[in-house]
Amino acid sequence: LGYAVAIPSFFLFGVVSISMEWLQAKLSKVKQAFTQLDATTLGYAVAIGVLGGIFPVPGLTTMPCILLAALFRLPSAGHVIVQAVNFSLTVVDLFLIPHFACLGEILVGNGFDNPTCSGNFFANLEGITSEPLQVVLKYSTTFLLAVFAWALVAPFLFFAIAKLTSTLVNKK
Repeated sequence: LGYAVAIPSFFLFGVVSISMEWLQAKLSKVKQAFTQLDATTLGYAVAIGVLGGIFPVPGLTTMPCILLAALFRLPSAGHVIVQAVNFSLTVVDLFLIPHFACLGEILVGNGFDNPTCSGNFFANLEGITSEPLQVVLKYSTTFLLAVFAWALVAPFLFFAIAKLTSTLVNKK
């Protein structure tokens, strides 16, 4: 009966009517899932969220998060933490993209004397808001070099963040 009432009220009033017992049951399951996370799993979840959150291709940060979370076999609550950390790092990601691109250029031997490392990186990416796919395709080599640099930094950053997070959680 609760579902039959919820569907018409959603269409009529824009609000889903949910029984309090149902809501409390769902919230207790969520709370139980989060309390079952140990410090190591929480550390992995935060580290994966950070790594995915700074993935240097705009709009694709969720992909490495999902892949790494599946690789480490995180529970459902871990996935929630991963995505929350990922989405909270959007501004940091935009700040780090040119740095990863420049590091990638340096690693392949192009040095600092290239358009990626000198000047305003985002000035070179005209049209990124109007046609993001076209810009990514045009600068695909730059983004691939940025991903290469990210992949070299990622393991060290992962273990440092996972250890720091699990240590902080254990002290609490």
